[in-house]
Amino acid sequence: MENNKNDSFVVCGNILFSIEGNKSSQYLHSKYNLGTLSGKTLTVKNYELLFLYFRGKVKPVNSFFNNALNLMSELMEESDLHKFKVYLELKNEGAKITIDKNSFLISKKNENLNIKRVIFPIRENSKLSVEWLLNARGHNIASVDDDGDITYYRIDSVDLMGANSNQLLNTDFIRGLGKRAIGNLDTKPEWMGDKIYDMRILSESETDYINGVENPDMVSRIYRKLIFQGLIVKTGFKYGCNFRAYTGSMDDHSDFLIHVLSDSVEWYEISRAVRVAASVRKDMIFAGFVNDKSFFINIKRIKSVLEMNLRD
Repeated sequence: MENNKNDSFVVCGNILFSIEGNKSSQYLHSKYNLGTLSGKTLTVKNYELLFLYFRGKVKPVNSFFNNALNLMSELMEESDLHKFKVYLELKNEGAKITIDKNSFLISKKNENLNIKRVIFPIRENSKLSVEWLLNARGHNIASVDDDGDITYYRIDSVDLMGANSNQLLNTDFIRGLGKRAIGNLDTKPEWMGDKIYDMRILSESETDYINGVENPDMVSRIYRKLIFQGLIVKTGFKYGCNFRAYTGSMDDHSDFLIHVLSDSVEWYEISRAVRVAASVRKDMIFAGFVNDKSFFINIKRIKSVLEMNLRD
């Protein structure tokens, strides 16, 4: 039998709350899928408590905390504000949320908690390490800007493979014009170079590649790896990234935009690149090396929580 308002309480930290509307702690626990129930006391975390408080479901026993500013100051730190914004949106979409230190584990109300979707809340000005991005593979990012708008992203590993041979045929180029090479139009592979009348002028990267020069910088190493994996690789300058890449022929549009990351990156740079790629219908790939092993990850925008199919 459900306990009643008179002997049910909600606790968050050292603050005690009575329950409004003649409801019980058991009711709140079951209805909103939050907190830990022990007898007639529901113990909740700060985001869970504020969710109940702003919905008028609980009231502080200490009148000092009837002032929302006093309560927020007691329960929240600056680093909590953007996370709480994400928590509220997910909760209002019907998600069942487990609060971890730096992420939320979410599922549908009636879904087994073994089926989890992990969301990492970050701010628009976050600076992220490459290791952080790699640890987020297979999960979601909720990016909160300074106006409180939330954009959701998905991050996954990708295996980039093309249908082109990486064998160099008839590489009849000569060095000229500084670090670049020049050749005739019959020179293979035909996708290399910039055609000018009956000549083809190669970039520095293309020139180094056909001459077997293996520069140690990450951009050059990624360039060689992409060609080795059968991709046609051209400059991505017009899109603000290192490369654009084709899995098949250049008669089709390029499939990927690729940018090489160093040790860390400002989140707004990733967000901008993903937006540009989506506007030209390409996948945005970020590449680099960790412990001398290459990685390729695809980051794309998703349509908020609706794309996650949270509702039953």
